[in-house]
Amino acid sequence: MFRARFLSHLRTSHFTSQRSFSSTTARAANSDPLRIGFVPEHFSTPLHFATSNYGLNASLVPYPSGTGHMVQALKEKELDVGIGLTEGWVAGLGKVGKGEEKPYQFVGTYVETPLCWAISAGKESKLKGVEDLKGKKIGVSRIGRYIHRSMMN
Repeated sequence: MFRARFLSHLRTSHFTSQRSFSSTTARAANSDPLRIGFVPEHFSTPLHFATSNYGLNASLVPYPSGTGHMVQALKEKELDVGIGLTEGWVAGLGKVGKGEEKPYQFVGTYVETPLCWAISAGKESKLKGVEDLKGKKIGVSRIGRYIHRSMMN
């Protein structure tokens, strides 16, 4: 299911690098692997699975620094496809100047369910709810990422 859906997106899409694919067979015949950028999180597992078990001819390029870095790589044609948080891609398009050509486009949805973030505290913690966090220091995985910005509100 994943492979068919993913390859369907590739067959019907045109990316910034000007590579387009008319069929799975044509893609397989192309010796250059598709360069796919991704943020290394559990959501990327199907990409690894597709390359190792279903013959997806792809070079998986991790971007631990996040979607913003991938936006730049796609603009600079270092990638053919980028998979990341929608807000990062929208922000990148929002920075395109008036009259400038958009450097990329949306071609599909990778994760269809909303992201659910957990707020965790040690088992001995006196924190019992979100309201107990007001005025406290909180650790986040990466400064400037979605979770950091959402905690600021």
